[in-house]
Amino acid sequence: TAFLLAFDRGYARMATALVRSLEHYHADPDVRVLTLAKDVDELRAWARQFQSVRVDPFADAHSFRFGEWHPLIWAKLAAFACADVDSCVVLDVDQIMYCGVDEFVDTARASGKSIAASPDMTRLHGHMRGSWRDDPELRRLPDAPCFNAGAMIIRPDVAIYRDVLRVARAYNQRMFLPEQGVLNLWAYLNEGHCDLTDRFMLPPMSPKLLRPAIDSCLVHFWTPRPPFFGANPARSGEPTWEEFTAAFRRDTGAAYPTERFRADFEARLQGSFTA
Repeated sequence: TAFLLAFDRGYARMATALVRSLEHYHADPDVRVLTLAKDVDELRAWARQFQSVRVDPFADAHSFRFGEWHPLIWAKLAAFACADVDSCVVLDVDQIMYCGVDEFVDTARASGKSIAASPDMTRLHGHMRGSWRDDPELRRLPDAPCFNAGAMIIRPDVAIYRDVLRVARAYNQRMFLPEQGVLNLWAYLNEGHCDLTDRFMLPPMSPKLLRPAIDSCLVHFWTPRPPFFGANPARSGEPTWEEFTAAFRRDTGAAYPTERFRADFEARLQGSFTA
């Protein structure tokens, strides 16, 4: 199993906490980082603090539309080309890890699916830009449930990699959240995906965050991110962290457990694990 991360130097703080978690929960993890060409030297220097992190440039960062997102979102597709391993775990770095992934990798392998992931809050039509209704192929698709591409277990296959690229070329302009929409579209048009439930990845607004213990492998803090994470790009229509936590209080009747996650993140950043 390999782990694939894609980020630029502005996300090194988050990546440090995540890679230290990978090293804590897995023996000698094979961590592969894809970044922009301009950041390769700096991130290779950053990687020397870890046991086994390889940093390479992602040559196709600007091959497809990325809108208000980072061009490195498309590096996730490269997981299908990792033919030297039988599983590739793709992780956004804005997550806190609470256990190893071995159980979920076993489930993904047993399913026979090319993609295994947790549910997303947005369904298939919600990932498509308004112009999708002009496309007769897309218009026939039902509003199917989707997975979140921030944490996926991919079964590498070069032929499937080529097919995913084909779908990306054809439809990236029609997707709101481009790479997630493309991956879900490919999965729906082909074999579907393996649903790992929220035991693999928990979204940042789940009331399960109020439980005494986190029962999921990952908590994914997509934007808005808590301030202690560092980089937090603002995109059109997204709430601020204050607005997000106020909405959580309205929905659950409880304050957002910000300090709990601050402590968990800082512990991982420093490599001081209690379990």
